[in-house]
Amino acid sequence: MAKVKAKGVVLKYGDSASPTTTIAQLAEVSFENGQWDRVETTTHDTSGAVKTYAPTLKEPSSLDVRVLLDPAGTDHAWLIAAADSGADKYMTFVLPDAGSAQWALVGNVTNMSIGGLTPGGFVEARFTFSANAGHTFTA
Repeated sequence: MAKVKAKGVVLKYGDSASPTTTIAQLAEVSFENGQWDRVETTTHDTSGAVKTYAPTLKEPSSLDVRVLLDPAGTDHAWLIAAADSGADKYMTFVLPDAGSAQWALVGNVTNMSIGGLTPGGFVEARFTFSANAGHTFTA
């Protein structure tokens, strides 16, 4: 089984499907596939002493992104504007493997925060991109 190094992850953004512009100074990315809601299905005639469950609906996926912020950069200005507008946007998260595995999402920048402003550090911003529905995965 191949091991894929994280360095080289690419995050593409845009106002339409299949974005091609990348976000610069990307320091960290976390992808959440979306959690399933479950309903308990335990009945009086369920065997054993353990509750049973069945999946029902799944939460959409999301991306948490940390950048070394450059508010004058067009990519970071786009993220800030997207956080302010709530408009639907497009993101594609690409792994640096030979097959270029990627996830395409349509959704909204639902949160932006700037923190950790220390005298010896850089200005960092965190953005959360939440999909409106399922994502598309390509290996």
